[in-house]
Amino acid sequence: MTIHVVYRSSGTENTKHRPPFYSKVLALASFLRAVDRCDEVASVVFLNNAPIPGATLEMMSGAGEVVNRTGLNLARSYREAITLAVGRGWPKSDVAYISEDDYLYRPEAFVRLAEASRDIPGADYFAFYATPDPGGERLHTSGGTDWQVAESTTSSFGARISILAADRRLHLLGCRAHGGFDRAICMAYAGRRPYRWNEVVPSSVGPVRMRATASGILGRVALNLGSYRARRRPRRLMTEIPSLATHMEEPHLAEGVNWVEVATETARWAAQRGFPVPATDLP
Repeated sequence: MTIHVVYRSSGTENTKHRPPFYSKVLALASFLRAVDRCDEVASVVFLNNAPIPGATLEMMSGAGEVVNRTGLNLARSYREAITLAVGRGWPKSDVAYISEDDYLYRPEAFVRLAEASRDIPGADYFAFYATPDPGGERLHTSGGTDWQVAESTTSSFGARISILAADRRLHLLGCRAHGGFDRAICMAYAGRRPYRWNEVVPSSVGPVRMRATASGILGRVALNLGSYRARRRPRRLMTEIPSLATHMEEPHLAEGVNWVEVATETARWAAQRGFPVPATDLP
């Protein structure tokens, strides 16, 4: 069993409330540090919504394959990442990890993923940052860590390639559902209907928004129907406690980890390799 990673990146920024240590270069450095720690990572593909700064591209090209695209919004990037992960001919018994570009990784993240994928054969999906199911089962790995059944995660997750291939249509249609589609996809593959049927079609919509609304309706219908089919074989999403990564958005940093310390250690690791990680606002 090996791990294959698709790292989705964009050259643009948004208006989310970020912690003082945030930068996409720091996020990338923490990812590379975690990959460097894990011998089971067999391949890395950087799926970019260009343009990407030249120094960042150099960091990427030194670690894997770079695929540059233009015009990728959130949903298009997600769909292309899923298509790439199931279409590369990677062994179905392997694990694919889809990553966003604004996460801070603990250095042991992919080592723990490799352990969990071996030690928890009943796990279908894996998350470094997730909402645990309060009543969900906890399982112990040979590496001495606890993984717990999770309710949902974001657009950064791992999956057995055989499962991702089987669920491909659910992901491709589900990401059209717009706001919060990642949580809705998790609910659907676990056999839980994400939307009440009276929420699927809005009561009114203007002509300018009609096309986007039709796409959203299609996505929500697909997820609801997919949830009924999934009840025959619900997927199980697992996450480690405490989190192996965090979305760098306040006030949503994962609990139980000193992320300032992780950021500081990452910046030191990056400086030793000549990576252009800003060191301001770090101890």
